[in-house]
Amino acid sequence: MVRRGSVRLAIAHVLVAATFGLVVLALAARADVLEPPPDAPPGEDYAYATTDSLGHGDVEVGLGYSANAGSRAVRTRRARFRGDSLVGEVRDGEGDDLAGSALEGALGAGQFGLGRAAPVWGRGLVLGDPVEPWSRRTRVRSASRRRADGDVAWYRLGDQRLRLGALCGNFAGHTHGGMDLNAGAFGAGVTGDAMGAARTSVWWSPRSADSRGAELAFDRAGRWRIEAATGAQSDRATIAAWMRAGLAGHRPLGDPRRAGPAQALSVSALVPLTVSREETAEDAHAASRSTKTPQTSRLVAAAALWRFGSAANGVRAMLEVEHALPHQAAVVMGFEEQHGTRRDPLFATSRAQAEAREFRQGAWGEWRSRAGPFELGWRHERWGARAPVRDVVRAVTTARLGVRTTSGWSAKITHAVFRARRGEHVYLPEAQADRLVLRALSGDGERMRLELEAPFAGGRAQAALHRTAAGVKPPRMQWTVEWIRRSRAKRGR
Repeated sequence: MVRRGSVRLAIAHVLVAATFGLVVLALAARADVLEPPPDAPPGEDYAYATTDSLGHGDVEVGLGYSANAGSRAVRTRRARFRGDSLVGEVRDGEGDDLAGSALEGALGAGQFGLGRAAPVWGRGLVLGDPVEPWSRRTRVRSASRRRADGDVAWYRLGDQRLRLGALCGNFAGHTHGGMDLNAGAFGAGVTGDAMGAARTSVWWSPRSADSRGAELAFDRAGRWRIEAATGAQSDRATIAAWMRAGLAGHRPLGDPRRAGPAQALSVSALVPLTVSREETAEDAHAASRSTKTPQTSRLVAAAALWRFGSAANGVRAMLEVEHALPHQAAVVMGFEEQHGTRRDPLFATSRAQAEAREFRQGAWGEWRSRAGPFELGWRHERWGARAPVRDVVRAVTTARLGVRTTSGWSAKITHAVFRARRGEHVYLPEAQADRLVLRALSGDGERMRLELEAPFAGGRAQAALHRTAAGVKPPRMQWTVEWIRRSRAKRGR
């Protein structure tokens, strides 16, 4: 179990650091430190799908090429559409982690789905992507970030009051099938695979904007797991909490690496702080005018503890303050302390990794501004193995400059200097047309990214050039080119 002293020490460090930051710097933090999930291979790039929603009757196509300097260019293609009764998407490309297709629509008196998907029951204890205690997520349906890892076919009959569904598919190399029954916010389901494994769960999942929900799951051997979440929201604050309990041997069907810790507790709070100040504004119609410019600030705090087993547990505490300055500018600050491990010992590659009780303390600050067509930003993040943020294990400083014209042309240059101790990795988020890529970097070095975007052939063309220099190795050059077009489908007569 996590020692009480570790929990108290983590919370104390967070409060001291936050107080110092508020008094001396009055900064703010918006940072949600992005890292791949623990089951992802360490040191490899990881991509999340970020495609926005389509309106009814919209069709979108995309074509892209990417390559390292001197290597063969790799092509990626995608298309998606949304009609009155049919929604589809297809991604294709050599080595594309997000490649696959999916189709959903109306069939008879129900709805069907085919292709690559991640079906979700309740809070994901049997099917889906369970929430992790070290993550800022509180809901499963609205923020499932991991990739779908199988092909599935499903059919659901009924309406919001009473629905009956069935599914079958291939997850992690095994064939699975299941049935579920939903009556309003309550549901129950049973699923199994060709090897004889079976899981049953019952859940309560209101379809609302809050974070409430609960699920109880168990398998044929009697191993069980339960999770419940609650929250409260007002004009001044939002509080969310969830807990999980059960046996470590319980695993979801599909990918057992996504089970997460058997016991966990997480609490988070967001408190908005709003002040107003008098400011003189000049425009073409008046020489001066007294206006009130709102400056919105918010404080975010989170604490969590979890336990995989007797030798694998962890705790984290985090505090952020976010403050917006006039003229679309902001400064940021954040602090977090972590104890223990996030890796399931069942899938650890070594005994030392399975029993790791690492200490990490991180701090970050950021400034960003948008004035007219220009965008400026600076960010520094540092993580250490000793308090206060000493014995640095990874650090990265990023600066960016962007410009956007009224005709739709834009350019942005981002330069990052990173440092990572052996065995550690820095992950830089880089947005592309349909995904967010966490670029894995190791050692000491720098990375520069030049992005250009412009209207082209009825759509938008995006190009990016990357240069990475690390250690004594020669710099690596990479480039990507993408074209995306969205249009309205023509209706036949």
